Amino acid sequence: FVHLYRGGKDQYEGQIPEYRGRTELLKAGLTDGNIPLRILNIRHSDEGQYLCFVQDDTFYEETILELQVAGLGSAPLISVEGHQDGGIRVICQSAGWYPEPEMLWRDLNGRHLPSLSETTSRGDNNLFGIETALIVKKHSNQNLSCCIRNTVLNQEKESAVYIADSFFLRVTPWKVALSVILVGLFGFIGLAAYLFKMKDKRDNEINQSKAIFLKNGHSFSDKSLPVIPVLGYCHPVCGVNATSLDVCLENVFKAFLSASVFPFSFAKFTVIGPRDPVTTILGQEAVLPCHLSPPMSAANMEVRWFRSQFVSFVHLYRDGKDQYEGQIPEYQGRTELLKAGLTDGNVLLRILNIRHSDEGQYLCFVQDDTFYEETVLELQVAGLGSAPLISVEGHQDGGIRVVCRSAGWYPEPVVLWRDLSGRHLPSLSETKSRGDNNLFEIETALIVKKHSNQNLSCCIRNTILNQEKESAVYIADSLFPRVNPWMVALSVILMVLFGFIGLTAYLFKMKGKLTEEVGKRHTEIDKRDNEISLGSAPLISVEDHKDGGIRVVCRSSGWYPEPEVLWKDLSGRDLPSLSETTSRGDNNLFGIETALIVKKHSNQNLSCCIRNTILNQEKESAVYIADPFFPRVNSWMVALSVILVVLFGFIGLTVYLFKIKGKLTEEVGKQNLEIGKCHFPSSEKKDFIQNWIFMWECNESLVTGSDFSFCGGCSIPTLPSSPRPCPHSAPSPKVP
Repeated sequence: FVHLYRGGKDQYEGQIPEYRGRTELLKAGLTDGNIPLRILNIRHSDEGQYLCFVQDDTFYEETILELQVAGLGSAPLISVEGHQDGGIRVICQSAGWYPEPEMLWRDLNGRHLPSLSETTSRGDNNLFGIETALIVKKHSNQNLSCCIRNTVLNQEKESAVYIADSFFLRVTPWKVALSVILVGLFGFIGLAAYLFKMKDKRDNEINQSKAIFLKNGHSFSDKSLPVIPVLGYCHPVCGVNATSLDVCLENVFKAFLSASVFPFSFAKFTVIGPRDPVTTILGQEAVLPCHLSPPMSAANMEVRWFRSQFVSFVHLYRDGKDQYEGQIPEYQGRTELLKAGLTDGNVLLRILNIRHSDEGQYLCFVQDDTFYEETVLELQVAGLGSAPLISVEGHQDGGIRVVCRSAGWYPEPVVLWRDLSGRHLPSLSETKSRGDNNLFEIETALIVKKHSNQNLSCCIRNTILNQEKESAVYIADSLFPRVNPWMVALSVILMVLFGFIGLTAYLFKMKGKLTEEVGKRHTEIDKRDNEISLGSAPLISVEDHKDGGIRVVCRSSGWYPEPEVLWKDLSGRDLPSLSETTSRGDNNLFGIETALIVKKHSNQNLSCCIRNTILNQEKESAVYIADPFFPRVNSWMVALSVILVVLFGFIGLTVYLFKIKGKLTEEVGKQNLEIGKCHFPSSEKKDFIQNWIFMWECNESLVTGSDFSFCGGCSIPTLPSSPRPCPHSAPSPKVP
């Protein structure tokens, strides 16, 4: 059995093991024939049919009823994953649902959006988990929500998110600038190659022209040659937190409210209402309970529900029917006396479409011909607002600004930011306002840092209903601000291009001034106080990159006398410090600061120890620096450096070749002019080629200040000591 009550007490021998410690027969209603069973901590296996069997000495009877189990899962977690297909990939995840839920993506207007993919799984606890993805395009469904519905309970949970324009991919000015610079550089290289080719072609044409002029006996100067200048970028979902779920199994449901009855001997009945306020939700209906004690029929009595004034009533029942003349206008068409219970003394009032103005006290007045009685009860109105809308606004203060908004709450709700572990997070700002409908609107903001609370939720709680709505979001690493490779590349290029100009200007203007730093130390020795002080625990700061490592600084204050400072590695060996500074404050206590350079794979695990030599006590702090924080060679920088070295090397080689070619052209031109100065008689022009070779042989003996003789019509120098005769014995021609 699930539960057995016999002999005036519960019997547990033979009980199904799965129900031990989880069942209870509610004995308060046994005298009235009510035998409800409470089952605690409902499980999936509890679902199914139950038989309620009742037996006395001579008779027994039973009935069958069915228990249906349903589970509301966790709040949908919306994860903003990263860029994909020109948009941003958004994933919605939730777990702990039973039975398998329905999942919908909706835009701001409530229209359904098709999902990119959807996956449903079932865990070891037989509860369902769901995951669905969607691609969000810029200017299209940036404001969307993920809604998961339990079809049995007809309840849903929803989380909403908004993604700002700044997170979508766009053309950056850095890329544009880098593209322009690269196009300019390659254009310059192409132009230089073209000009080099054109210059070579023109030089050949000039040389050919000179040869023709020489052949025709004309002379000219190279000064007549032309000079050509060369120009050189759903609502929150809670899981099946089955803490305690009461299930009553009974044949007949009756509600009995106890109250004290004053012992007036002349009283025919007492009107009894609830002691605690009746709580209802805005827009729904409320039933105000009120009954007569002892139970008697109120069908022929006058039942009046009113507030502050007896004449202006909320609802009036008299002479066996409802009376509406004199009813408060705000309640017209919204009230109903439940007549099904009048014969039992129940005079319940139903109010439809609850408004904010319905909150307050109500009087239940019952009168027969000779006697009347009344009681006062209070209606408390509460409003559950919309699902929190989490907006991923933009970058701020090195992180991402996230804003949570919701409206339609009453009374003023409590707002909390929570991380994945449920810890509360302090908000950056919080604003609450009240609209024309007297409902509260709330807006709160938070700065999310990378690797810190990227998985968070916004929870808004109604303290009266003790209900909350929650939306969760996850922000992927790729959306956080980071160093752009295009920016690095452009910076390197600009540094190389303009650095040379700046260095040249600096070297040109540098006057060799030397600067001296004059520091003064206090030479006064303060009287030593009798107090000896241990300072604060060392604060180790990982400052920045320096000299191929990481600069680590250790600081502490409040020491007396001046302490000793040591850096130690994991093995306890002392490490030399880069610098050490000691200062003394107004309270005569010493403060100390020391620095150290930590290299990769060398003393990454180190500690800073500060010792008071008098007390022989020390305080120590340790730190470990992981490999990813050490500077490393950037592939973009290496590739870009190689490209720049090749580009500038090519430009330098081009300039050098232009210069060498100019010199060679000038030398050839001079030799051609020298040859052109030797004029041959017309009778000997046919021997032009022989004379050309002859003159080159003669030029080998050319020495400044030597004697000259005529050989083939040219002045041929000969050495005074050993004159070299001309290789040809032709007679010297007459020189005109």
